[in-house]
Amino acid sequence: MNLRTIVPEWVMWKSSLSPTTCKECRERHGNFYDKNKPMVEPPLHPNCSCVLIPVDSLSAKKHEEEERVSFSKRKGKTPKKSFEYAGRESLQDFLQSYATRLAVTTPAVTAAPKKGKEAETIPGRSKKAVLAEPPPLSEAQKLLNALIANKNAYNAKVAKEVAELKASTLAPTPEEINEIVLDIPQDERKLGTTISRMAWTDINQNSCQIKLRDDAAANGRYKISKPEYYGLIGDRISIAVKPNIGNQMQTEFGDYLDVVFLKTDGTEVIYKCIVGEWKGDDAVSPWGHDGGKGVIEIIYHAQNPPLGYNRNPNAHGGFGGGPDNDGNNPWGKGRVVKITKKGNYYD
Repeated sequence: MNLRTIVPEWVMWKSSLSPTTCKECRERHGNFYDKNKPMVEPPLHPNCSCVLIPVDSLSAKKHEEEERVSFSKRKGKTPKKSFEYAGRESLQDFLQSYATRLAVTTPAVTAAPKKGKEAETIPGRSKKAVLAEPPPLSEAQKLLNALIANKNAYNAKVAKEVAELKASTLAPTPEEINEIVLDIPQDERKLGTTISRMAWTDINQNSCQIKLRDDAAANGRYKISKPEYYGLIGDRISIAVKPNIGNQMQTEFGDYLDVVFLKTDGTEVIYKCIVGEWKGDDAVSPWGHDGGKGVIEIIYHAQNPPLGYNRNPNAHGGFGGGPDNDGNNPWGKGRVVKITKKGNYYD
């Protein structure tokens, strides 16, 4: 039923006044509204139980007083004094307060008839009521548009952050994608028991290997370790290996290799290395120099470390094969047991 067709010209907003009644509905409870003027009608939200009751002023005040006293007694509180009529809330004020508190898009409001248009004759009245000009909605609409824009921007930001989080936690890393493992056989050849050395100064200065070192230096990733005189790229020891280690692992300049070295006391140490050079034809074995003992050759910053640095006596080509040669290196006595490829510097 359209309340505007009922004889009484005033309506009272009645809320349920239960513990679950929302603030918006509670604030409107007991307010009077001239139904011949633009007004907000319930429901305000889903499950809203508010209604508009056609009343005259005297009966409305009496009814409201009874309701408030009854509700206060149910709650064990002292009944409040009779309410004071606060006046009709404008449509614009409602839109601003409701949108600000809930930060959601409110339904579009149907515009009131144009100024000067006469309404239908109301029974019991001798004159025709003229509807007042509706309150301007420009400010309210600006507020709603700003809330919608802010909400959309926030949702887009959250969606982006969630996508980035999923990508970082679920997607495999480059190391996981490119990881290749090579186990070094243990036999009479004593593979990987000698860690020899060379220096960056031994390499052709116009080669790709030197370009790798220079690129790392230009990006602040090349440094000299101490006490060993290693030429590090990032946190990795620069090494030389065969292009195809044992005919089982293809390598490229810049490959990240994690080298597992098993010491004679049974402890394992993982050395993070990077391929900076290939062993040449003088290393006849597919595993490296000295019949495969020299699988790994460390690249020092220079051949002659200055005072304060350790020096590896196993220089390139200086394999005597004597009883003290095995383990005469900075990693101690033991052997290389595993090499794992984990990506590349240029990835």
